[in-house]
Amino acid sequence: MRSAAAVLILLLTAAAAPAPPACTGRTAAQADAALDHLTGWAEIRAYARAYPGCDDGEYSERLADRITTLLAAGPAANRALFDLARREAAFLTFVLDHIDSTAASDALEGIARTFGAGCAAADRELCKRIAQTARDALE
Repeated sequence: MRSAAAVLILLLTAAAAPAPPACTGRTAAQADAALDHLTGWAEIRAYARAYPGCDDGEYSERLADRITTLLAAGPAANRALFDLARREAAFLTFVLDHIDSTAASDALEGIARTFGAGCAAADRELCKRIAQTARDALE
């Protein structure tokens, strides 16, 4: 019985990820300013790394808007995203998490349509995930 409890405690402590730093004060001001300059996938990736605690509420909504705006340009315009997503699964998760119901419906519909049908063979699986996430956000 003791060993089972010890194993359970070990599993729980190993699985718990450290909480991201709080988004307050100077960090919040820097994150807010950075959101105004997210012009591409490299900048969004840099933001995700620099401000992991600044990803809820208004921050998350602004990220969703920026991400869906970039995606709305279609698969051909998003080569940098595909390249980053192949190298960093965590970044792809970050992007998919921001394709949500806070985004404009017309942007989500366009993403679902263009990523559902207009991808190169090498990108097809990523495109399917993006398209499905957009469809799910519309429901």
